[in-house]
Amino acid sequence: MKLLWLSTSILVLLTVAGYPTLARNNDLELETWNLERTAGDNVWAQCSQGIYVPNVLALALSPGYATDHTVFAGTWGGPIFKSINGGASWSPAGTGLTRPYVESLALSPSYATDHTIFAGTDRGGVFKSTDGGISWYATNTGLSYEYLGILALVLSPDYATDRTLFAGTQGGSGGVFKSTDGGASWSAANTVSPFIYTLALSPGYATDHTLFAGTHSGNVFKSTDSGAFWSTLNVGLTNQYIFALALSPGYATDHTLFAGTFSREGDSGIFKSTDGGESWSAVNTGLTSCDVRTLVLSPAYTSDYTLFAGTGCGVFKSTDGGAYWSAMNEGLGNLDIRSLALTPTLPRILFAGTYGGGVWQYTFAPPRPTPTATATDTSTATPTTTPTPTDTPTLTRTPTLTRTSTPTDTPMPTPTRTRTPTSTLTSTSTPTLAIRYAYLPLIMRRYVIWVPDTPTPTPTATPSRTPAPTITATPTPWCDTYEPNNDRYTNPWGPLQSAQTYQAKLCTGDAEDNYFFDVGTTNPVQLRLQLPGSLVGNTSIWLYAPGELEHPRCGGWVNTSEYTTTCSIPEPGRYIIRLYTDGVADGVNPYTLRATFQ
Repeated sequence: MKLLWLSTSILVLLTVAGYPTLARNNDLELETWNLERTAGDNVWAQCSQGIYVPNVLALALSPGYATDHTVFAGTWGGPIFKSINGGASWSPAGTGLTRPYVESLALSPSYATDHTIFAGTDRGGVFKSTDGGISWYATNTGLSYEYLGILALVLSPDYATDRTLFAGTQGGSGGVFKSTDGGASWSAANTVSPFIYTLALSPGYATDHTLFAGTHSGNVFKSTDSGAFWSTLNVGLTNQYIFALALSPGYATDHTLFAGTFSREGDSGIFKSTDGGESWSAVNTGLTSCDVRTLVLSPAYTSDYTLFAGTGCGVFKSTDGGAYWSAMNEGLGNLDIRSLALTPTLPRILFAGTYGGGVWQYTFAPPRPTPTATATDTSTATPTTTPTPTDTPTLTRTPTLTRTSTPTDTPMPTPTRTRTPTSTLTSTSTPTLAIRYAYLPLIMRRYVIWVPDTPTPTPTATPSRTPAPTITATPTPWCDTYEPNNDRYTNPWGPLQSAQTYQAKLCTGDAEDNYFFDVGTTNPVQLRLQLPGSLVGNTSIWLYAPGELEHPRCGGWVNTSEYTTTCSIPEPGRYIIRLYTDGVADGVNPYTLRATFQ
């Protein structure tokens, strides 16, 4: 079934090749999203062949994707990968990227001729390539210091002539930086915050000079003079971190933009403004309370009102401008979404970059043929080629539109049609119309015990789930349900004690365990992990420093049954250890973890 949501209020029912379709009035020429299952379509498939570092924080498509099929993927801990066959295979994109922690990517609008791409890195500044990624060089003149983190990059729609781009930075005296010479030099664009998570330019930037910045302070900032001055836009915003911003392609007339947020209070979500950011309202119906890392709007948003959200709980889609959202995670093997990219032309293909699962691809079935608005025939001629049917369909709206969380794909009968002098169409069976939504919640369970190095009596107390609980011994393993993406930020297990061996099991359906420890020195810490065979090769361990919960300080994927690494401690504070698997946790075979403070 496909849905058309338009601006007027009168509904008419149409039939295309026997399938019921909703439309409004006579706007039948609009592009539509075909949500009906077709073999090979409307399901996620992994497309990571050649990507050997599966942490994809940034994706960028060539503006000429329809002909060159070029995609770039920026990874955390590895190179930038490039595909020239629509993601079927990838290869490392050249040399010269000396800081392999890519936070953002941006291609020139004239990439087909200038082959220019920029990469923003963590503490490495901006890198540039003018040969389609074959070679890279740092271009940081004017940035506050060489190892500045670049979280966002955006290029002017008229970059070929104005050579303008902006960088959103974190740390030090960071903020928004601007270059008008293709990145050769930078200057501070009236810094608004030291942490800029996202930037968005108006499609009409050449004339309206408008750009937006999202920060960690819960504010969206707006400039209408190319970054010289900024105004604070937070009326209606209630969340702490603005991770994503996306503008309507028709912003010049509809003044619409969206903000994706993260909140440690558990009310992360999406906000919408239809007045250029002056006021905001939450649009979260159908969303789970997961942080929203990326947003992408359909190129035809002004007519199809379609947009996508990448979250810590998978990908969500809205076809009514954000009023309602539904999960679209069938076949998606990793729900930790860090980046999204949508092809600019038909057929629509959505790419998703995940942390730990590489790149995934969702191909939408092509729109069905546009139906004719003529439902009657006044001709009196008797057709000779079409036999008289036993029943003809009735165009009614008797069925109630319903939502169901467990849809069943039942083939709809295609009634035989015939022309008759009458305009009345009747049927003995009317297909049921239903808006189908599938919810695939990520349910995580686990149990944890610890085993001291020397025998000790087994206490009988069972740990309770309170913020920052202390792990205590239990006579038998136990499971505990918890919300996805919650523990890492608000309720990790610990504190870990130095040189103690902790034993735990990932219960069936679990994806990660998180621990914390507090240190008062800057001495290194050694992590030792032992895994059962079922988790070798698909499990990773990472150490996160205070204030850097989005990116690990050290760690990696574990390809042997025993893994040891030593991590530096840059400053005293609370550190988090994240154990993550994209394999099959059976809840039977335990792993052991030992942290030794040196």
